[in-house]
Amino acid sequence: AGHTGVFSTGIDLHRFTTEILKCYSGEGSFISQRTVKEFLTRQDIVRGSSWALGWDTPSPDISTSGHYFSEKSAGHLGYTGTSIWIDLERKIIVILLTNRVHPTRENKSIARFRPEIHDLVMKEIGFC
Repeated sequence: AGHTGVFSTGIDLHRFTTEILKCYSGEGSFISQRTVKEFLTRQDIVRGSSWALGWDTPSPDISTSGHYFSEKSAGHLGYTGTSIWIDLERKIIVILLTNRVHPTRENKSIARFRPEIHDLVMKEIGFC
């Protein structure tokens, strides 16, 4: 179920996100480029929202993507602390698989951790 987390392996999630990038740039055949772009583009259906169709986009204030993903990025979070962020412009993928509900569902530290780890990754690869 899309509302409870990302349940897969890192390898399969990398395959999925790589295919999304290929389709976005017109090089893949899994989903049409037009459809991928529509789903990954901020919709502004709700004024001021950072949401695309099922995907989040970086917000100017506090974003789970951190501070360094480009405006042409999309991400999705899971209840258990998992996340996927794809920088469509720079072709960078960050997959985070966690179990934030251990030892208790009251564990809220993932809210601080996600943007911190994304910022560290972007700094490490030179995009800040």
